[in-house]
Amino acid sequence: MQTLSASYDFLRDNIGEGPDSTGRTEEPWSAKNERLLCEWAKEWHEREIFHSRDHIWWKRFFYILNIPASTLPLIVAGFWGDLPESEGNFLATATMTASGILSAIVTLLKPEAVAERHLYASHRYSDLISDVEEILVKNSCYRPDVDRTVLAFKIRSDSLLRGCPYVSFTKDPLFQEDSSTPRDILESE
Repeated sequence: MQTLSASYDFLRDNIGEGPDSTGRTEEPWSAKNERLLCEWAKEWHEREIFHSRDHIWWKRFFYILNIPASTLPLIVAGFWGDLPESEGNFLATATMTASGILSAIVTLLKPEAVAERHLYASHRYSDLISDVEEILVKNSCYRPDVDRTVLAFKIRSDSLLRGCPYVSFTKDPLFQEDSSTPRDILESE
């Protein structure tokens, strides 16, 4: 215990600031910090778009597999009474087999769960972007400390990236890089 108090006394006497000093000068907001947050916001915007795209794809995949799996047995059941015995057995067997295969694919891949995870990730990236915009719109004297703010955004971004489902970041022809968004407020000035 003597070592800790000696090191604290050394810091206070030689540096003038202790570990809990309130007189420590904070890093001021600069254009470099603002550009960093704007670049992160652009990256998060791209990820938001890709997660939204993948949400739509997985939702469509779920419906493409699930609608036939649930309707095929119902359609065949209506026509089964009109068919001869040999054709009815073959058609019923083929339909039930196809329905079972489609149901197994839906059960194994869980496309509805993957779609919801992509939607969740898209919304979280949108939250990050709106928080950055909220901070950058304020005058620099009213903003929180730059060190803590940048670190908090980095931690949130890394945590979100680790928890998100995989997204292919290939450029989509529908994605326009030069589209102006509210995120470009500071860059236009």
